[in-house]
Amino acid sequence: MRDTPAELLAHPIELARLCAGAGASSFAALLGQDFQACEPALAASNAVAGADVGVVFEMEGAASGLVALLFPESQGDAVCACLGIEEAAARRSALGEVGNIVVSRAVSAVANRLGSRVLLSVPVLLSDAAGTTLERLLSRRDGASVTATELHGASGEPRALFVIAQDAVRSDL
Repeated sequence: MRDTPAELLAHPIELARLCAGAGASSFAALLGQDFQACEPALAASNAVAGADVGVVFEMEGAASGLVALLFPESQGDAVCACLGIEEAAARRSALGEVGNIVVSRAVSAVANRLGSRVLLSVPVLLSDAAGTTLERLLSRRDGASVTATELHGASGEPRALFVIAQDAVRSDL
């Protein structure tokens, strides 16, 4: 673990590991099953292209950039099934809330570790080719370090992809 905020922010994999661990814990509490985070990896912006639905946030403060929780293929349906939600309109709302809860908890872990404020924008639900939309957003963030971490239930499903596009590290920390 990095000792200072500047060291943590200078190591995107470590920041992603912290976020993913908190996100997996949040998923476990929401879905009532064990959830695990794989090892984060630096990702090209096109690594997210296969996601159907997701939630994206702007992050600002001691850490800035984009944060997204994406559900590849039919995994949004799998999350809703775990929650007992069947109606199509309710599924969209539920995925937005799940994304909001999971990402908020993950970013709160970062803020706590940094001892500084990190704020999230209002969540934006991306549907129908969410990965392609996020890919376009990521391509506009010059110098951002993009990490992707798979989160999954103990049985391998449901799965989600936690993506952070961390803007260049600030020198005032």
